[in-house]
Amino acid sequence: MDSIIIASVSGLFALGGVIVSGWVQYKNQKQQNQFQLETEYLKIKESRRGEILAQCITCHKLLSEIQREFSITNIVMFRTENLTVIELDEKFRKQRARIDETIAFFELYNQPVAKNVKIILKPMFEFWFNFRLMLERERNGELMQPSSDADVNAHIAAEELSNAILHVQYGLAQTAQEFI
Repeated sequence: MDSIIIASVSGLFALGGVIVSGWVQYKNQKQQNQFQLETEYLKIKESRRGEILAQCITCHKLLSEIQREFSITNIVMFRTENLTVIELDEKFRKQRARIDETIAFFELYNQPVAKNVKIILKPMFEFWFNFRLMLERERNGELMQPSSDADVNAHIAAEELSNAILHVQYGLAQTAQEFI
């Protein structure tokens, strides 16, 4: 009977040893896999670093250009240049396409900033719509006052757009910092 108890206890200890050994081996394998993943990520990040930084610079310049294009200063310049509705529409289409490029970049590298880039679209559309309305009214012979609803709304949209772009450019700088 004693030999059965001793054999049973020995078997339990052996089983316990196998379980502990398996658990330790599992933990070691998990750590090794995590290390390999991190190493591969760093290799990929380093290989793409220059490309991503160049894209960050391009996006920053693009956003600055859009900020200038849809600014309060340009409202005055567009009006003195007698900009047509067709020319305004073309400017808007061009900048809208460039915003799409910026969104695509951020969707890949910094999704929270991509959401902020999309926020730029609302004041951009509002600027375009209100300034277009001003141009159409002027084309129809209406005398537009600087205090007209379309003019005021275009100014408000230009300010909102400028603030939204500055916020996105800050996020862009943070994205660039991750790759420096």
